[in-house]
Amino acid sequence: MNLYNSEGQIVITQVDGTSYTGLYAADGTYNAVVNATPPAGLYHPCGALNAVSVADTSGGFYAPSGAVNVILNETTDQLVFVVPNG
Repeated sequence: MNLYNSEGQIVITQVDGTSYTGLYAADGTYNAVVNATPPAGLYHPCGALNAVSVADTSGGFYAPSGAVNVILNETTDQLVFVVPNG
């Protein structure tokens, strides 16, 4: 896998956060713990990003908790960062 998918979006690899993983996956994508409880701040203790899964892009790039918002790209079946319209 590459950092970017065929639509030019940055791809997120979901990790469970139970052991140290770091920010980058072996395939070059970003690691993220999705919907951690609570998703406080940008980084999870395992080194990955904290991410909140959202249904649409209206919420912007960051969640109120400081985590990044991610959305499922149904065409590529990959998690990607939310890119606000505009």
